[in-house]
Amino acid sequence: MTLSKTNPRLVLLFLPLLLFAGCKGTEPMAKAVAETSSPSPTPSATTKQAEVQASPTEKTPISDAITALLKEKSGVLFPAETKLKSAALSEGVVKLDLSAEFAKISTMGERTESEAQKALRKTLAAFPAVQKMSVMVEGKPFTSEVTDWGTPFPVRANGENSAASNETSREGAQ
Repeated sequence: MTLSKTNPRLVLLFLPLLLFAGCKGTEPMAKAVAETSSPSPTPSATTKQAEVQASPTEKTPISDAITALLKEKSGVLFPAETKLKSAALSEGVVKLDLSAEFAKISTMGERTESEAQKALRKTLAAFPAVQKMSVMVEGKPFTSEVTDWGTPFPVRANGENSAASNETSREGAQ
């Protein structure tokens, strides 16, 4: 057997393996390209607010802010070890799903619970798209003796603008 006769046989032998391995390796990339190359809708006056849902592994500015607040005030305003499981923004309402530890807030006193709610409201008020919030624990609406956390409630007092809107107003006045 000569080298020139062996090469075509080897190529024919390994060609199906190369094609199989090559196709399998490019499938996710083709899928990723298809997902990212879809055209974005043109904004219009009737465009709905964007819906944002963050899982624990997905980071968004809202989930980052809430996670930082829970960490900073752990054991003070929020029960120790309380974690954000998810944050979903839809039509101006953020639904926070917190870990089971949050349910202990009902044993921390009315003042602490009120302060915790104010801290969450203040944090979310920094986001202009957020109008209301609700809290769930392990996917279920949470209600304590003091507050119904599961029913959406405003993050700003009546007439209070978001921090971004206030900043824009100040800049426009100068």
